[in-house]
Parts: sequence; C-alpha cells; structure tokens
Amino acid sequence: MTISINDTRAYHRGGRASLGWEQTISESLRDLNSSYFVALEKKETYGNILSRFFEKRDIFQDGRPCNVLEVGGGYGSIAADLLRCNQNISITMVDISPVFLDRQKERTSPFVGRVSFVLSDVFDYFESCGEFDLIIANEIIGDLPALVEIPRTALVDFLSGEKIEAETTREEVAHLKLARKFLNEVGPIVDDFPEIIHLNTGALRFIKSAIKKARALWISEHSSDYDIPEVMKGVFRDVRQDRWPKKVRLFGHDEVTIRFGHLKRFLEREEIPYECGLFMDFLGVRTDEEVRRILLTKSIANETHEIIGEFLNHVMEYQWLFINRENHNPPQRW
Repeated sequence: MTISINDTRAYHRGGRASLGWEQTISESLRDLNSSYFVALEKKETYGNILSRFFEKRDIFQDGRPCNVLEVGGGYGSIAADLLRCNQNISITMVDISPVFLDRQKERTSPFVGRVSFVLSDVFDYFESCGEFDLIIANEIIGDLPALVEIPRTALVDFLSGEKIEAETTREEVAHLKLARKFLNEVGPIVDDFPEIIHLNTGALRFIKSAIKKARALWISEHSSDYDIPEVMKGVFRDVRQDRWPKKVRLFGHDEVTIRFGHLKRFLEREEIPYECGLFMDFLGVRTDEEVRRILLTKSIANETHEIIGEFLNHVMEYQWLFINRENHNPPQRW
C-alpha cells in the first residue's frame, strides 16, 4: 500500500513559496485593474465582496470592535481590503510561511497598529491563542494535511473487520485507523469509494479547532463536490462526475481538493448552523448569452474569450462555507 499524509508544510516554510504557481481567486480579483473582471457582472475586489458578506451577517458592525484571525493570508490582499473598509476591526495574520508573512506585512503597512503577525503552524497556534470574533481561512484548507492514496479494497476490508494484508506496515494501519475515525465523524460511512481515496482529515481537524476559538468562521476552497448554478447548467463541458477529493499537482507540493459534503455532514451531526454556497453565485459571474457561447464552444477567438473561459472554468469548482454560532437563522440567500 501507499497510504500517506499529504503535507505541504516543508514547501511553505521554504524560500520558494509563492502564489505564482497557482491561480487563487482572491489574488485574481485583488485590485480593480484585474483583467478577470470581464467575467463578472460587477467590478469589485474580492476583499470588498467578502467585507459586504460579513457586514450583512452583522459580523462587522459600526462602532463594535471586531477581532479577526486570518489563517494563511497569502499576499495580504484580503486583510488590506477588510482593514480599509472597516475601521473597527483588527486582524491577526498567522502563517507558516515566512515568505508570505513578509508579503502580508508589506501589503498591510498602511494599517500599522491594527494588524499583527505570527509565524506559526495554525494548529500549534490554536493551542495557545485567545478567542476571536471571526476566523478567515480563504483558499488554504486544501494545503492542510490530508490522508491520501488509500486503496479502496484496503479501506473496505479494514472497515468491515477483514484481516488486512500481512505486509501492511504499522504506519499504514495507523493511517487506516485515522480514515475510520474521519468517516465515523462525518458519517454515515458510505460505500461509493473510488479505487483510490483521499480524505480531508486536516480540513475537518481545522474546523473542529477553529469553532472553539471564534464565534464565526469563513472557509473557501477548491471543491471536489461542487455544483453548477441552474442558469449555467449545460455550458461547462468538463464537469467531474467523481465527487471525491483529488490531488492537484503544483510546483513543489500537492494540494487536495475539499469534499464540502463531508464537512457539512459533520456540522449537521454536531448541530452547528452553517451556510454554504458556490463561488459563481458569491462573485456574481456573468451568465449572459455571450458568456454561455464562449463556454459551450471553448472559444479562444480573442483575449477576452480566453480570460472568461479560463477564469470561469476555475471559479466553478470553488465553494464557501460560513459558520456563525450566534445566528441560528442565517440569511437564505447571498
């Protein structure tokens, strides 16, 4: 067997950590000069969109201080927008990457006194940090440790109590026990496993830790079980049928897409209220006839067509999840 933990920490601690190797939604929409706005109905930075989201849910209120923790804040673009839009918030940035932390310091330099920086693994930080009003984990939980390369036959046999292969190592048995614990927590255990299984163990661990430290939590990530808004169904030609997490190979490391259905089932079992949605709705992508034609035909007739096709085929695979423990009647629609 080849069961292992996908671990990106060494890469992010190194000097070559960069967002230049991947396309993040937040950086694609970091300022109003971005060419990607041609794919959206409205020209508004990602940080501003997120700020409005929190304002509508009374996380950011005029006159009420709000203590925010952003985990893995990339180049600091979200934090800079939130600080600019909301005078009553302060932000702590925790990041395992010294390279990224330096970029965050540079980007938020106009807000000295309202932002602080911690170089740490987030799970180590959670052991000693205080409480926050809001924790933001934007496009980073796919980087957290995940259990990968589990053979379907080995997991099914283990779950059913069948004798496992004699050559299975002690470490692999430990990994199978971790897989069983994860599946018990997200339950019920299902039998639609693919031949090779990846499980978002680090993402679930993060949620369990974060909800003890904040009244509200925002998560967004590349999803394995995304859906397509009704108005856009039929125009994307490469929609995946396999809804299990997949490995995404990037420079120097692999990330693992998130099965939001597992995370939602855990929250439902714990009776923790949440909202969840698609990034296509959240960002307000164009759904007009020109865009539909570009996507259907995969047109690259000009640069605008290329940009729209590239961006929307990326955005369609993203979801967000928001937990507000103080709000048991969340808004029904974003």
